[in-house]
Amino acid sequence: MMGRFIEKMMKGTSATSDGVAEVILKTLKRKRPCLRVPATPDAVAFYYLRRLLPRSLYHSILFRNLPEIKQWAQIKRANR
Repeated sequence: MMGRFIEKMMKGTSATSDGVAEVILKTLKRKRPCLRVPATPDAVAFYYLRRLLPRSLYHSILFRNLPEIKQWAQIKRANR
């Protein structure tokens, strides 16, 4: 389920493996590299959303946008 979702999302991104590798190399060359470095446009968006939104709202947005989330919720309820 998630594999198909991730594959679909990666086809729609402007990020390339060369671009990500370039960001990684630049980070490694820094004297004091950051622990986390956003290397793709979606990672940059999540970076700022995570800092601007309250944690509960950020997690709620992420959760609601997972693929087939309604099916997951039904499975969870059925297992109770």
